[in-house]
Amino acid sequence: MNIYTMKKLIKINGYTLIINKYYLLIIICFLSCGKRKEGTSDTKIKKLENLNEIYQKDRFTEKGKVLAYNLRDEALKQKNDKYTGLSYYYMGLDLSFTYPEYIANKDSTLYYFLLAKQYSKKAGDKKGEMMSDYQMAKIYTWEGNLGLTLNLIKPLLKSAEDSNDSVMIIQINKLLSKIYLLLNNPDEAYRRADEGYKALKKAPDYNAYNADLFELVFEKGSSLYYKKEYNKSLSYCDTLQGFFQKNISSNPNQVIYYQYILDELKIINLIETEKLNHAIILINQLKIYQDKYPALKEINLTNWNFLNAKYYFKLRKYSKTLEYLDFSLSDNLFKQLNIVDYINIYELKADTYAAQNNYAAATSTKKELNQYLDSINKINFIDQINNLRNIENIEKLIIENQNNKEKLYYTNFIISLLSIIGILLLLTFYIINRNLKELKSKNKQIFRQYKNLDKYTATLHDVEHNYDSQNLNSTDQILFEKIETYLQSSKLFLNPEITREALALELGTNREYLIKTIHKYTGKTFKEYINDKRLEYSRHLLSYSKDLSIDDIYILCGFSSKKKYFHLFENKYNLTPKELRDIAAESEIETD
Repeated sequence: MNIYTMKKLIKINGYTLIINKYYLLIIICFLSCGKRKEGTSDTKIKKLENLNEIYQKDRFTEKGKVLAYNLRDEALKQKNDKYTGLSYYYMGLDLSFTYPEYIANKDSTLYYFLLAKQYSKKAGDKKGEMMSDYQMAKIYTWEGNLGLTLNLIKPLLKSAEDSNDSVMIIQINKLLSKIYLLLNNPDEAYRRADEGYKALKKAPDYNAYNADLFELVFEKGSSLYYKKEYNKSLSYCDTLQGFFQKNISSNPNQVIYYQYILDELKIINLIETEKLNHAIILINQLKIYQDKYPALKEINLTNWNFLNAKYYFKLRKYSKTLEYLDFSLSDNLFKQLNIVDYINIYELKADTYAAQNNYAAATSTKKELNQYLDSINKINFIDQINNLRNIENIEKLIIENQNNKEKLYYTNFIISLLSIIGILLLLTFYIINRNLKELKSKNKQIFRQYKNLDKYTATLHDVEHNYDSQNLNSTDQILFEKIETYLQSSKLFLNPEITREALALELGTNREYLIKTIHKYTGKTFKEYINDKRLEYSRHLLSYSKDLSIDDIYILCGFSSKKKYFHLFENKYNLTPKELRDIAAESEIETD
């Protein structure tokens, strides 16, 4: 039951009912005893522990996924927030074990980790909160939202250090090292990997971190390559070669993967140090691995093509160099590229053209790279904003979902109890009145969020308005920006007689293209899009223009029918225009 529905119920029954205090005392005691009994049941806790232990043996398998759901269902049944959070964490891990799995389930993955964080927070499980935040940071890294990742993970590192959580300190520094490499900051990447390495050395169960030790030393070696300290990077490779074969042999798949990426790092350093005979042997060895293990080929073919291109560039075989670079940029591999891959490929391509004395092509390639980097800045900015909005919306859904589940549970419980004592109706109205202040507070919070959104939208509009339109990705996006800008400045949507044809004419396009573009970027029809603009404008007037009546506002905003205006407004905001205006007035008094 949402805020709007409950408020309507209160309006219909506009009187307060008094509940017999003895009945209330019985109910409260009954509820308290029930919760205490449920929360201290050793048998039930043992069942959760057993399910968790079984899951650990089958994690990242189809059976493990089923066990995670079973753990979730049992934890919800017992109302055990800690294990509920843990089960959602497992469900998120199962959907993001590999990058392709994450791509196929990205919305559900983020949702599960947010649920895990919410339940862990509710249970007072700081470790669970940190683990969930860490997994969300990994997701943002995969998405390329590195600024958003750093904003999330730096406070997380401080929390881990304050609580002396060596596991989280190791994992966070390892992730930070990868992020700084993507940001082309190898010095900071090396420092972070070294911090993680030091934390690992201090860990009491040091021998349990063999995989982490390999990955941290590998990150240090990678950082040294980007710092152009090739021989030192090779020495790290030699150290790792002996280490992981001795210490990680219990997991053959892990050994194969580590050997593969270690050989990649060796090759790139061997090429830079002109040890080409050794390099080509390892390049051919990687091809054998790819043929034997298709999964390796799927995620590493881009790097393999780039290594071949580097090799042939050193041999001054520039046609072969360009051939392998074009393979890396082909449609089926392009999705594997991150920013560093893209920069490396295009810089090598430009160098190859220059070596062929084709300076026009070299200049064109450099220009294409610069345009890409400029577009990435805008895309990342917009993606980060959208992710922040998505997180806010998902968190609202989580809270609403939790509240609804709790209300449903207690409603069913109360119905059973009150069917015996005969006061179901009295108790229902008591609960509604008891929550009235909370509901009003939530309505005020909604209003404040919209008020903050007004300020934020104005700032975002200024940023996007000043951005060079040449950097927009498509003619559709350019047209949509023109539509938004024109309507924002002209307020043409306030005209009741506005038509598709008239707006298309003003923008120099045709009716069909206009409708198609609006639907592409908003999912709305032309009429829905215009009405949404009118509703936003009416909300603004209701909040800030006290001298205008509601009747004046709906006419001013271009609505021909008051009934239709009220219907659309309530559907969008879950409040009537008068309720929103009352909240605005109360908020102004509180501010004063």
